[in-house]
Amino acid sequence: MNTLELIEEALTGNLKRFSVLMAVEHNELLQASKTIPVLLLTRLSVLNVLNEIKGTDIAIEIVQGWASFVMRGYIATNASEPIVPIQIDYESEYEDSIVDVLSRLDELGDAVDGAIDETELNSLIHSLA
Repeated sequence: MNTLELIEEALTGNLKRFSVLMAVEHNELLQASKTIPVLLLTRLSVLNVLNEIKGTDIAIEIVQGWASFVMRGYIATNASEPIVPIQIDYESEYEDSIVDVLSRLDELGDAVDGAIDETELNSLIHSLA
């Protein structure tokens, strides 16, 4: 699977190979992303991730890394040079709800607010319904 396919897969909310994308150099991500006119994250993509959290034992680090990537446009690394982020747009009708959910998922693994329980997960799912 090439980098472009990994980016497209991540934007559908499929996290099965996101760990592979996390290892790709940013310049390669940036070049691959330029071949797609618009990178769009939809409500359904975010719901896919929330449902995957609910239905599987996916690693919190993967979910947090995905949220960080689609929010910031890059994979957090120890890069010594400035990073030009990839432009990822959100489905306009649900943009506020998407941002709220991504912000929460980006907190996963933190010392404070680092876990999510089923009640909160259901609330996040409901916010995108």
